[in-house]
This record gives sequence, structure tokens and C-alpha cells, in this order.
Amino acid sequence: MLTEQFSGKETSDEAFETRDFYLACFLKCRGYELIGLRAEERHRVFVFRDRRARGDDVLGFYGDAIDNSDDSW
Repeated sequence: MLTEQFSGKETSDEAFETRDFYLACFLKCRGYELIGLRAEERHRVFVFRDRRARGDDVLGFYGDAIDNSDDSW
């Protein structure tokens, strides 16, 4: 799993990119805006508009510390 932060050409705002499909799904469900998707060899890179809380969200995802239980379904 590789993740990195960059200043994307698609936007002047800070962006966050990941090649991890499941992390991308999680971030999308958390409300992150998907601003790009690009091909890189055999993989796809998901590009999201970054947030201040992203570090905590990513650590929570990998540490299984995010409570996604929602009884409203």
C-alpha cells in the first residue's frame, strides 16, 4: 500500500492520493471528494481533496478504530 500527498495539477488545493482501493472506498464513504482517477501501469490512483482530519481517518481505517455502525439503515 502506497500513499502520498502532492499538489495536484487538477486543482490548486492540496490533494491526497492512494492506490489502495479499500482505503479509497472508505474515504469516499467518509465524504471525501474524489477529484481524479489516473492510470499508473496496471494500477489506478485515486485522488481526493485533502482534509485536516485525513491523517486520523487513515490511521483509524488501518487500525480498525473507526466506528461505522449506523442503525439508521
